[in-house]
Amino acid sequence: MAWLIIPIIIAAILAPVFYAMPSARQKHQAQLREHAMQQGFLIKLAPMPQTHRAKVRQEEPEQGMVYRLPFQLIWPELKTRYIEPIVLVREELTSQHAYRSLKDDPCYPLLRDALEAMPPEIAAIEYAATGIGWFWEEQGDTALIDQLLIDTQALQHRLLPLIKP
Repeated sequence: MAWLIIPIIIAAILAPVFYAMPSARQKHQAQLREHAMQQGFLIKLAPMPQTHRAKVRQEEPEQGMVYRLPFQLIWPELKTRYIEPIVLVREELTSQHAYRSLKDDPCYPLLRDALEAMPPEIAAIEYAATGIGWFWEEQGDTALIDQLLIDTQALQHRLLPLIKP
């Protein structure tokens, strides 16, 4: 009977230790975030942008991550300028009714094309005074982060002439 009690006590002691250890997915996410921060991205947990249909149905937004590359890295004066935020959700790009109000915005085609060129892991793009943000659920590898950096920097440089005073 004593031999049975000893393994139970050891298991009871070790269970919280193993529970506190990060899973393989958590380790992968930490690696992605660390790599992205080294590249200059700001990382934030945020609700994923919703489609018009999800908003109408008042569905609870899913949580995801936004990786944002600040404009201040290439144009510090932009911090004081207000830019009306634009959020494009991948699922709505093919809808004829979505984004009708943005069709005349000179930034819209650049943002739409950038989002369409991204891998399907990227769910949405946000353009605001704080920079270009990419919403996703962190499914990918560091090569995707590197490509995201290159594409975001190119997009920022294409957008700057449209927003500079």
